This record gives sequence, C-alpha cells and structure tokens, in this order.
Amino acid sequence: MCLILLCCCSCLYAVILFFNVFVDYIKIGSEMKLKGFLISLLALFSISSFAAVDCQPRKVINVQVENTKVLVSLEGASWHLVGNNDHPATEMKLSVLMYAHAQDKPVTLRYPDGYNCTSYNTSTPSLMVRLSN
Repeated sequence: MCLILLCCCSCLYAVILFFNVFVDYIKIGSEMKLKGFLISLLALFSISSFAAVDCQPRKVINVQVENTKVLVSLEGASWHLVGNNDHPATEMKLSVLMYAHAQDKPVTLRYPDGYNCTSYNTSTPSLMVRLSN
C-alpha cells in the first residue's frame, strides 16, 4: 500500500511540475481556462489511478507456494495469484492467508480494475489481502 501511495505521490509531483512549467512557458490569453483544464485532467488521472476491485470475502481453501509465486484458491472461486516472490509484500500476504486458513476466517483480495474475481487467473498479482470477520 505504501508503494502505491509513494508511486501516486511521485506521479502527482511530476504532473504538478509539468503544469507549472507548461503555464510559465505558454502564455495564453485565457490562462485561467488552461489552468482549469489541466487541473481537471489531473483530477481525472488521479481518480483512475486508484481504481481497483475488492473481491467479496471468502474462506481460504488452498494456499500454494511455487518457485516464483504464491497462489490461493478461495471458497466458491478459482485460483488467484497473491504475489510474486520478488515482491516484499508477498510474504506478509502469505502470512495473512495462512492465519485466515488456520482460524477459518474469510479474506478479501484486491486486484486492479477490471479483474474478474471468480475466474481462474494466475497472472495478475493482488494489490492487497484483508482479513475479514
């Protein structure tokens, strides 16, 4: 989550820098309209970067650790990629899944926008794993 926030902040900073340089070098008669347009464009970019799908809470049926990735099958759903071993958060996600399995508690998985939570997908890593009640 911190990585996503850091990435979004970096992108936002870059866009603001571009905006300031753009307005300084291009003087248009109606500078306020230009600023309004660019601010609207920035807001649209920011909103779309946070789009994600939270799959409904389900109990963990199986956890599979392979050479390069961690997979999970959830009750009523197919296999999903939790994360790749080269990503630091994958170990923490695996810990949450193991605890949920041991305690028979459901988990919520978050994936990028457009992800189908019920279909088989072992190529898109999860963005988040949440332990539910």
